[in-house]
Amino acid sequence: LISIIDPSGRYEKSIPKILNPLDICGYLSLQWMHKIGLLRKEEKTGLLIPISVGSGDNMCSALGVGCVQPGMAVISLGTSGTIFGVSHSPPSSEVAPFADATGRYLPLVCIM
Repeated sequence: LISIIDPSGRYEKSIPKILNPLDICGYLSLQWMHKIGLLRKEEKTGLLIPISVGSGDNMCSALGVGCVQPGMAVISLGTSGTIFGVSHSPPSSEVAPFADATGRYLPLVCIM
């Protein structure tokens, strides 16, 4: 699709690579390890601390409450009300088709 929109390829080069939720996208630099106190100034090496891709609030809350198997569901009441659960297959078009933090599906319905 991008090649149709921009045949020159310039636009495609500016878009970041899409990674899976469990992919490691980098490691914490020595500069930041020093800055946040994980290493003393004189230390020149440290543990490799992976940085993950990340996820959204509902996706992370599903993991936090243990909603990790198909058939399980979470109700979250706050600024909005949501109910979401884990699925191995894409949801119907009647619910939001989110992906969960592990790469499966997280069908979600929200009311404001």
